[in-house]
Amino acid sequence: MSPELAELLEVLPACAGSSAGAPLDAQGLSVAEQVLGVTLPPDYKEFMTAYGGGEIGSFVWVARPAGSVDEQPYSPSLVDVTRTFRAGLVRSPEPGSENLSADKVLRWGGDEGGNDYLWLMDGPKPEEWPVLIQLHGGPLVACRFGMVEYLRRACAGLHTGELAALSLGPQPKFVHWRESYRLMAEGIDPWTGEPFDLEEFD
Repeated sequence: MSPELAELLEVLPACAGSSAGAPLDAQGLSVAEQVLGVTLPPDYKEFMTAYGGGEIGSFVWVARPAGSVDEQPYSPSLVDVTRTFRAGLVRSPEPGSENLSADKVLRWGGDEGGNDYLWLMDGPKPEEWPVLIQLHGGPLVACRFGMVEYLRRACAGLHTGELAALSLGPQPKFVHWRESYRLMAEGIDPWTGEPFDLEEFD
């Protein structure tokens, strides 16, 4: 385990569902690499092995590597969201991303605010690819670090400037996408652990 992942696990424990779900998600790593024609960053691979795909604090989602859009239950995959982002980048790029080359970016996640979480494939070493955050309706923010370090800083409330609003603390929670579906099917809110108040849906 890398020091970066160990530090992330300290501020963002993996959920119970990750022990079963993460190995299944990690099986899609080689598929995603083959389809996209790239080697994925090692910290993403480690994240998939430890956590799998899922959500952090019901705000940020991290895509699993690959999966069928017809699969039920469904969770976004890196392959699918990258294709969608690239197509949108060609049609109508957000402010600040006009000069981005579609074949030089991969989308690994996003959030409920409409922000896109990307890698810029800048150079031959995936471990050196920086994270880009395309703020919805705003600028493109380049980070000097990778995905796991981005999430650690977000969970620890260490982001500053334009990324400060994307902090996930205090005590953020990760829920694997399969665990989320399982709990909801049982009528339990994945974030509170309490039964859903059905009156809210009347």
